Amino acid sequence: MNKIWNIMLIIILSIFVLIFTTFQSKATTNTLFNDKKHQVSLYPGVSLRDKLENLYVFEIQYSQGNTFFGLDGRQNIEVLTAQGIGAFSKYNQHIILGISEDVVLYANDKFYTGASLGAYIKSATTDRISSKFTFGQKIFVGLHISQKNAIEIFIRHFSNGTLTESNSGQNFIGMGYTINF
Repeated sequence: MNKIWNIMLIIILSIFVLIFTTFQSKATTNTLFNDKKHQVSLYPGVSLRDKLENLYVFEIQYSQGNTFFGLDGRQNIEVLTAQGIGAFSKYNQHIILGISEDVVLYANDKFYTGASLGAYIKSATTDRISSKFTFGQKIFVGLHISQKNAIEIFIRHFSNGTLTESNSGQNFIGMGYTINF
C-alpha cells in the first residue's frame, strides 16, 4: 500500500511541477516555435546500452510553447511505442503515454539545445523497469531548417527512480522532425 501512495504522490508532484511552475511566454517568439503556437514532432529512435539493440521507439509529440523560469520551453503530450525484434521483443511497449517539459538551455539563429523531464505510464513492465510508472529525461540538439520545421537529435533515458527493485532503466538515441503551425 505504501508503494501505491508513493507512486500517487510522485504523479501528483510531477503534474504540479509541470503545470504550476511553467508560465506562458511573454516574448513574442519562442526559440522552438518562432512565430507559431503549436508543434507536432515525430521521434524514431533505437535502444542503446553497451551497444545498439534491436529495440526501437517511435514517438508522436504535441507541444505548446511556454517559458520555464524565464527560459524558452515547450509543454508536451507524448504517445510512444517501443517494439523489439527477436530476443528484444520482451521489452515491447504497445503504448507509453506521457507529459513532459522541455527547456532550451542555449540557442542562436539556427541551433538550439535543451533538456526535458517527464512522467510516463507504460503498457507493460519489464525486467529493466518493473513498474508501469516511469520518469523520462531527454537531452536534445536541434537545427531550424525553416520557420516551420526543425530536426533534432536526442538521447533519452527512462527510469522509475527505484520505485521498484528492478530498475536498470532504458536508453534511446534518435532523431526527430518538428512541424510548427
